[in-house]
Order: sequence, then structure tokens, then C-alpha cells
Amino acid sequence: MMFTSRELNTFISVAEKMSIKLAAEDLNITSPAVCSMIKKLERRIDNKLFVFENNKMILTQYGKRIYSLTEGHFHTLRSLEIKMKNNKDIIKIFISAEYLFLSPFIINQFKKKSIEIILTSIADDSTDIIIDNRTHNNLASCEYNSVVSELFFYLVYDKKTICKDVFIHNDYTHLINRIFLEDTIALLKKETGIGGKLTPSSNITSMIEMVICALGYAILPHTCSVLKCFFNSRFELIIKKIDVHIPIYIYTHHRIDAGIIKHIFDEVK
Repeated sequence: MMFTSRELNTFISVAEKMSIKLAAEDLNITSPAVCSMIKKLERRIDNKLFVFENNKMILTQYGKRIYSLTEGHFHTLRSLEIKMKNNKDIIKIFISAEYLFLSPFIINQFKKKSIEIILTSIADDSTDIIIDNRTHNNLASCEYNSVVSELFFYLVYDKKTICKDVFIHNDYTHLINRIFLEDTIALLKKETGIGGKLTPSSNITSMIEMVICALGYAILPHTCSVLKCFFNSRFELIIKKIDVHIPIYIYTHHRIDAGIIKHIFDEVK
């Protein structure tokens, strides 16, 4: 690292992803190496940065303080490092808390185009792309292009499904009104003759396994890479768009090509 330390790099990655595994993938190191780096940093500052509560990783108050003081400076320095190393631009992206579950998908889309990106928790003048659940009237129209897209959801299941569970990931439940979900389950019962109950899950892999094994239904956003695989898979699954339209406000700075995100939120064909 030229301007940032490995320990700080690891801390920021874990703090933003709240996952040792995802941070390891982002840093291209092993999960034990991430844990070791965090422990080393905690020993150096003689304070805990992370704790686990209800099987969830969260920042301690001290960790939040350290993150708030270092995040903005870190990404600026990291951006400069990458530019100097690769002699090319890097795109800085802000994603609101409501849509953070889209981060892996968005990162993957840019990687496919060999474009370097940085995710930031602060939207300022240096931010190239802003993805939010609300409008940003404070942004100058002469500096940003604005696009309103929509987040769609699909119901995925096998014709042979007999289980009554309808799985939806915890990260998506806040976006879909519970009354709508109850209406969806009622519609399922009418179409298939099978009653159902909503089952939030924190493990998308297990949700997919339940669908493949005809043991349940799954509600997935169209941006989910797993859903795209389903469309092209050998499994004879039924994939139906459900009637919910959630706006996504996307702003792109004029210094980058607005077409760069044109296909990211396209509906699966």
C-alpha cells in the first residue's frame, strides 16, 4: 500500500460489508487472514472494533467513531493509489442503506467491464454515481444526469413444489409491504392450491436449494445474479414477475459516461 495500511484497508472493508467472508473476497485474501488483521489492529489500539450480536456482526461505538473519522480520507487515498498504479480512472459509487444488498451485484457488473470502482458511504462532489431510494434535489443538474429505474421482484418455484414456505431474504423484506406479501401468498394458493407462509431467511444459498429441490418458493429481485442463472438453467422452474414497482434514483456525474450503468438494472428477459 502506498498511502493506506493493510490493517486500515481490512478494517474499512469489513466495516462496509459487515462480513468477514465478503471482505476477504474483496481483498482477495482468506477469511482467517482478515480476522488476524482485525485482531492485530484491535491490539494496537487497545479497543474492540467489532462484536457479534444475535449472529450479526456490528461495529462497536469505538469502531463507529474510527470508521467515521477515516472512511472519507481512506477512499480518497485509495482512489489515488489505484489511479497511480493503473494509470486509469476509478468510479466512486454511493449506495443508500436501503439498497446496500445490491452492492455485490453492482460490483460484479462493473468487474465484467473491467472497471475499477469504490463504494463510499458519503455522497459528495467526488461521487461519480449515486444510487438512492429518494431524489437528490440538491444536486446541480448541470453536473449530474438523473435516471429513475425500478426494482422488480420475481417469484421462483418448481411445478412440483409442495412445501408451504415462501422464502424471502431478510435484506429485501423492508422494501415490500407485508400486505402485498400476504396478497402474493393468497394468489399462490389460488393458482397452485397450496397455502403458504412467509419465511424470512438470511441465507440465500439455502433459499435456492429449497427452490431447486421443490421444497419452497423464493422471492428474488431481478438484479439477483442467481435469478439470472435460473433463467438460463436446465431446471424447469416457473419465474413470475410479481406486481411491485420500487423506484431507484440513479445519478451519474457528467465526468463519466452515463451509458456505463444503462444495463445494470435492466429487467431479466
